[in-house]
Amino acid sequence: MPSLYVAVYQARAPKLCHDSEIAAAFYEETGRSAFPYDVGDDPAFFSAKYHNGPITWGVCRTDVRCRVRKYDGVVFFAEQKDIHDARMTRYRFAAALRVADKMQHTALSKHPLFSQYLNLVIRPCGLGWQHHEPGSKHRDWLWKVTCQSLVRSLGLPPKEERHRDTTGKIRTQKHWEAAGKIHTPGKPLTIGGHYVPIAANYVVFSRSSPVLAHNPPLVAKHHQGERQETWENNSASAEIRKLVLRDSGRCLRISNRLLIGTLFIRIFQSQKLRRRSTASVQRSLSREDAAGQIRGSVKPIGNHPCSLSRNKQELESNFGRSVSRVVTGVA
Repeated sequence: MPSLYVAVYQARAPKLCHDSEIAAAFYEETGRSAFPYDVGDDPAFFSAKYHNGPITWGVCRTDVRCRVRKYDGVVFFAEQKDIHDARMTRYRFAAALRVADKMQHTALSKHPLFSQYLNLVIRPCGLGWQHHEPGSKHRDWLWKVTCQSLVRSLGLPPKEERHRDTTGKIRTQKHWEAAGKIHTPGKPLTIGGHYVPIAANYVVFSRSSPVLAHNPPLVAKHHQGERQETWENNSASAEIRKLVLRDSGRCLRISNRLLIGTLFIRIFQSQKLRRRSTASVQRSLSREDAAGQIRGSVKPIGNHPCSLSRNKQELESNFGRSVSRVVTGVA
């Protein structure tokens, strides 16, 4: 049963931190384009356009990337600071995509396209691996390629632990950052002498019906001190909010400043196989409680699962058409 995820990423001007041709092209593109690219091109909107390939997601929000499954939907919003007012944050609708596949980072070096993308974490070196992020740098890079569901069962340490030192101060021990820092290029990926279980969490999105806003519309703003964002008073923003958040009361903001955006899920319920127009898809929202479908830190956005067809291609097509109509101003 496919699920719908919503993710917010930071759109920031990147630094030229790699000497590859695509890194230089990305740096040049962000200087002249108004499109809200992620600082490390993750999601890989630029890499996909540059190489004429599918959009991928492989670095940020490791917890979410580990959870999403094939045929799930992911809606991306870009978060940007206002250039004139640092206290204000703008949210723009960027894309609505369907998951086509998931790969291990260790398999990307052999892929003719993805090996050239910017949202990479590692690459082969000698008999092992080395840290390699062409787009941006993360101290917890080792954690980003790890199968988190196996960490506890294999007796590996958690990402971080807090404890009080002899003076009574709370200290945070970041095990995976420390392991990544001492990793020797060319050696296997290990932590505490144990091999790291590699996750298939490099997400590849479908090219059959992507919804990509080439000029992403501003849909909401947030002023420092306010509890949540305020959505724009126009038909496009209202329809996007209705389609994605419904009347759940959820918002794009979260209280934890270290996490960029909130994760929502709506379960796509199966219905009898039949064609549906965009309007009928909107009316098909039911009031069944999806809370029983949710595990861990993933929370439902409300009690309104989206009822769509069992046919996955039709599901993808209907969802894509609905969002496309909003972004292009047809709705």
